[in-house]
Amino acid sequence: MTATKTQSLGAMLIEQRVITQAQLEEALASQKSLGLPLGETLIQLQFATPSQIFPVLESQMNVPWVDLSDGSVDPRVVPTIPQEKAERHGVLALFRVRDQLTVAMCDPRAIFVIDELEQETGLRLLPVLVSQTDVRRAIARYYAETAFDENVESPPPAVGEKPAESSLSDPSFRAANVGEVGGDASPLVNLVNVMLCNAVREHASDVHVEPGLEHISVRYRIDGELHEVMTPKLSLHAALISRLKVMTRMDIAERRRPQDGRTMVAVEGRQIDVRASCMPTVRGEKMALRLLDRESATLDFERLGMGEQIRVTLRELLAKPNGMILVTGPTGSGKTTSLYAMLNELRGVSHNVVSVEDPVEYELEYVNQVQVNEPIGLTFASILRTILRQDPDYIMVGEIRDLDTAKMAIQSALTGHLVLTTLHTNDAVSAVTRLINIGVDAHMVGASLNAVMAQRLVRTVCPKCAAPDPPASELLTRWGLNPNGKYQFRRGAGCPHCYGTGLRGRVGVYELLVLDETLRAAVARDEGLESLRRLARRSGMAEIAAEGIALAAAGRTTMNEILSVITVDAPVHLEPAGKE
Repeated sequence: MTATKTQSLGAMLIEQRVITQAQLEEALASQKSLGLPLGETLIQLQFATPSQIFPVLESQMNVPWVDLSDGSVDPRVVPTIPQEKAERHGVLALFRVRDQLTVAMCDPRAIFVIDELEQETGLRLLPVLVSQTDVRRAIARYYAETAFDENVESPPPAVGEKPAESSLSDPSFRAANVGEVGGDASPLVNLVNVMLCNAVREHASDVHVEPGLEHISVRYRIDGELHEVMTPKLSLHAALISRLKVMTRMDIAERRRPQDGRTMVAVEGRQIDVRASCMPTVRGEKMALRLLDRESATLDFERLGMGEQIRVTLRELLAKPNGMILVTGPTGSGKTTSLYAMLNELRGVSHNVVSVEDPVEYELEYVNQVQVNEPIGLTFASILRTILRQDPDYIMVGEIRDLDTAKMAIQSALTGHLVLTTLHTNDAVSAVTRLINIGVDAHMVGASLNAVMAQRLVRTVCPKCAAPDPPASELLTRWGLNPNGKYQFRRGAGCPHCYGTGLRGRVGVYELLVLDETLRAAVARDEGLESLRRLARRSGMAEIAAEGIALAAAGRTTMNEILSVITVDAPVHLEPAGKE
């Protein structure tokens, strides 16, 4: 098909039956909030794949589309375009042949940008098409690498230097702006700024900086998996760790003992809370940075991936004046995020909401958040005793760690307060027996507990490289699915967007147990785990294994991902997938 100059991308995609009119309208409505061109918005919404979008754009713009794989970029040519202009215009120099410079652009029709860069470089520019997401990621990566190919070391601060202690609640505390690279800053400062900026842009939860045998390894934890993104020279290690120690208020002279630190940084106008941990190893100190982006935190049920029935039931439970709601799951399963989403539903000027946390991860308006400090006796249990004298309506306890905390939380629930808290168990029913096993009276558990929600986090199929992946009929039978049913199993082939994993982003899988009178009586009689499981199924609880299989059958994730976090022991009976 030959595209006319006046035909829009949306019209061309509809004509080729890639998308529908309704999908186009939804993408146009979402485009501003996502901050992406229309084609990438359609990919992000999973209405189309890159292989469907970019050939049409090639035809429309008469410019070839390239994939920014390692072989398509010559790192020696990248600095031909100044970094500031590369970032401002979304342009990356790829390679040079005589006086012709091939550049990747997310908008190859930007004639004024091409003219400006031709004057800047003295070369003739040949533009090729790339996605906005890919070119931004490549700019951050390649300019970081070229900036540190030279063996440059900034001298560390004087030995023994340690900034004055500062609290994030101190009005004088200011976030360091790491969103700017270049200028008068030293190469070392630029390295740290690039490292943190790119981590925030990639939605990394953690940054690991560790010495290797031949180089420093900088890795990002994205969607629960670590990816190596930079390998600065090993000679920079001491200076790099010292810089991070100064930023996070650690003692740079102390190299033998572990240290913890904290700071705030500003990235593209967003305030990022950075929690740092430094640990000595046989090859030198290793730094781990936890990044907490308060502004992009997922604090509503819909974005957490909860099904409609669970959302409705949870809101009904949160409307109750008293009782306890437990959120359970292993470490890293998103329990704290679920608690914050519940607090987000409850907080307001008409309620007194109090939380006790270790640590406080996100600060919420109209929530009185208290930080545990065990060395001075400020424990979960002692704070709870004080909270009960503060006229609370709703109480959030970050975690039940011992019998004292469990008893205080249950006492609070029985005396007219709604209590939200977490526990480490594998499923919802196990949380009930866990409370009894640590010493809480079974009658008190049965009387106070309103519901238990078990959860896991699973990675979702990458929208840029997703393809159908129907399983064999015997596997469908094993998973409790009709072999003749219509499902949407998918897998990602692997691409730069997902670091070759085929998975990008995460979603929750949930199991909600609501205690009715029959279950309460059984809990009070301490009937045991298997008996409670049978009663839970009889009450209509959808088990987490069934929810996970349904999520995979709907194409949101893969069965390999489900089986990596959830045990599926036997065929699971579930409703046809793809409803949500």
